[in-house]
Amino acid sequence: MNNRKKQQGLSFWGWLMALFALGCFFAVGIQVGPFYMENGSIRNVVTGFTNEVLASNNKTKIKKAFYKGLNMNSVSGLPSNSLKITTKGRGVTIDLVYERRVNIVANASVVVEFNDHFELQNGKMVLKNELAINALKK
Repeated sequence: MNNRKKQQGLSFWGWLMALFALGCFFAVGIQVGPFYMENGSIRNVVTGFTNEVLASNNKTKIKKAFYKGLNMNSVSGLPSNSLKITTKGRGVTIDLVYERRVNIVANASVVVEFNDHFELQNGKMVLKNELAINALKK
């Protein structure tokens, strides 16, 4: 009979702690989630470049099309030094490196870093992240 008392499950304080942990996780997710949605929009802008823009091989034209796409998707606050366009012959590579921060409580922050690398393949911009490339090499 004494074992039954020990096997009743979580106490009130146990449930309270579990709900608190779940609430913290949910609160951080709500604040960080839009950053990933924004990054998805930025990726769609780059991969959606037209052949006309890419065939020009002109950095200024590509940058103008990039910021126009960001404006159309209501993406703002991207640092101007986060975009690096490299042209070599007929090839174009775009590196997009930036971070987003959000304060959670007082001086505790969450930092989300984005590092996207795009290459021109068969007339389209293709995402080629370093993690994927390194995994394929092994």
